[in-house]
Amino acid sequence: MVVKTRNPDEFISDLEETFNSLRKFQWKLNPTKCVFGVPQGKLLGFIVSHRGIEANPEKITAITSMGTPQKIKDMQKLTGCMAALNRFISRLGERGLPFFKFLKWQDNFVWTDEAAQALEDLKGQIQSPPILMAPNPGENLLLYIVATTHVVSTAIVVERNE
Repeated sequence: MVVKTRNPDEFISDLEETFNSLRKFQWKLNPTKCVFGVPQGKLLGFIVSHRGIEANPEKITAITSMGTPQKIKDMQKLTGCMAALNRFISRLGERGLPFFKFLKWQDNFVWTDEAAQALEDLKGQIQSPPILMAPNPGENLLLYIVATTHVVSTAIVVERNE
């Protein structure tokens, strides 16, 4: 669990509210796993900092340094890395479709030009992943919907000048 505050002056009151909620539902925390005042850390495979939630650079490097898959096991590794970064890759279902086709049972693994182009596109996309953060009160939320014959993707976005 992460307790984050927008204003450092409100941290104690936010923490108090969190502990009141924990007491209300009789949740227990393991004190040996509790840390306070951490500016940045890894949680559930993501980097959590004052800026927001960022993709784990190790997972990005795993994809960008990956060569051409030679067998189904390599393709499973690629799609697993993609799934771990799904929040940071727009239209993942559409981008990953050429890879997901390989996961169907096949006698011969044959790398296609379509898959090669999709891998290069994916590597380019994750070079600068977005930072996920909560919207500010009163900000307009934009809903993007993309529909193809195989996939429907959605994203809720706040556009900022930052």
